[in-house]
Amino acid sequence: EDDAHALRIVRNIVATLPARKELPWAVRESEEPAVDPAGLYGAVPADSRTPYDVREVIARIVDGSRFQEFKAEYGQTLVTGFAHVHGHPVGIVANNGILFSESAQKGAHFIELCDQRGIPL
Repeated sequence: EDDAHALRIVRNIVATLPARKELPWAVRESEEPAVDPAGLYGAVPADSRTPYDVREVIARIVDGSRFQEFKAEYGQTLVTGFAHVHGHPVGIVANNGILFSESAQKGAHFIELCDQRGIPL
């Protein structure tokens, strides 16, 4: 029907999943981003054909605006790295242009690393 209806369905499904006893990762105190989240709409241009740096978006979402980029100099059209969101460690994969073979290899390596460490993407 609409987005609200879809969210209700998902919440009902998730409510039936078994509860985990503890999280497989350490959760730390949540922080507000150092870069003002209110600027998020200004960081992404209205015209989807206009390029922008996804790091500007990431800085407005993650705790303390801290983002540890993975292989920053390799496959630069795919931004990958580690951060915390509401205190939870996360892996971030963000498209920053046309994907080339190096970017795809970098993404596959990063996803595999997150899987090995039990870090959600």
